[in-house]
Amino acid sequence: GTGFTVFSAAMLTMRLLGDRTVHVLGQRLVVLGGSLLSLAGFVLVIVAEGSLPLYAGFFLIGFGGANIVPVFFSMLGRQNDMPIGMAVPAVSTMGYLGILMGPAAIGFIAHQTSLYAAFGFLAALMAFSFAVCCPAAGASPFTAPQKLADYLYYMEYTDYVPDLATGEQVKTGFACSAVRN
Repeated sequence: GTGFTVFSAAMLTMRLLGDRTVHVLGQRLVVLGGSLLSLAGFVLVIVAEGSLPLYAGFFLIGFGGANIVPVFFSMLGRQNDMPIGMAVPAVSTMGYLGILMGPAAIGFIAHQTSLYAAFGFLAALMAFSFAVCCPAAGASPFTAPQKLADYLYYMEYTDYVPDLATGEQVKTGFACSAVRN
């Protein structure tokens, strides 16, 4: 119960701050950074030996994963590979499939092996998600962590995102060169 509550609270907080977060950091950094945070959370849940690290892991999972799907839905609206009238139902169906089958699959894996193995499976899926998203973001799985570290360490990032009111591309980002050595 408490782990799920911490996860849900972190996800709710980030969903409420999601538009602002994407506006400031950009979609690529939100997806790649969120994937890494969620992966770190799953690893922490697996290796935690006390309540506090366990709850911290659930917090990271919710915090990191909260805005990945909303960013994908935003990208869905701008893609040109599939007619939008077919793309939205296809993606929505996959989302509902995950919502309905995910808990059953996790429970099946946990029942056949252990809860640790089920969370390990989820961590592997998050790592796979990160690896798949890296080429789309212009990075390899091996250079993306360094690129993320560069963004966060130097605090310099610029991207173009659609304005929520007009839909026009607006330059956004942040810079804090005082952090740079």
